[in-house]
Amino acid sequence: MLALLASTVTSVAQIGLTVGMGLLIDTLIVRTFVLPSMVVLLGRWFWWPSVPLEHRIGRRAPVVEVDRVAQDGLAVAVRMPSGTSSG
Repeated sequence: MLALLASTVTSVAQIGLTVGMGLLIDTLIVRTFVLPSMVVLLGRWFWWPSVPLEHRIGRRAPVVEVDRVAQDGLAVAVRMPSGTSSG
């Protein structure tokens, strides 16, 4: 993106300068100081989701059984075990 600064067109050079400065600010300031301080301030709330979905709502992903497999390896018929829902 900084290659846009070498352009002879003023507006393109200004866009290149803006993008380059934005990248430098993001890299040197935001990712170095702001993000780690947010992690410290938010503490355990920073990592979302902290509890797996299975534990929060008490259900697991449905188990799918394949009735038979075609010669090319693709499933031909799929059924859900009794007592489970698809969503």
